[in-house]
Amino acid sequence: NVFLGLGLPWMFGSIYWKVGEPSAKWIQKYSQDPEVPSGHRAGAFVVKAGTLGFSVAVFVASAATCLVMLLVRRYTCHGELGGPRLAKYCSAAFSFS
Repeated sequence: NVFLGLGLPWMFGSIYWKVGEPSAKWIQKYSQDPEVPSGHRAGAFVVKAGTLGFSVAVFVASAATCLVMLLVRRYTCHGELGGPRLAKYCSAAFSFS
């Protein structure tokens, strides 16, 4: 999940910047930025560091919701997996949404 969510986009961005040229907008934004290493100011894939607070909050909320779904399934279907066909499909749809 982490590879597909972060690794692939970063890999594609890195390849693009290795073979491509920086645009005028990139040069204007990053060529004088002190956070960009001096060896990469002619063009590179730049990802500014930021806070993870919002991402962590979304993950925790999603994980808690899935745990509640499993608890509801345990008491209504007498197990987390299997059960009636409608319950399986509803749980799957809820999990993928």
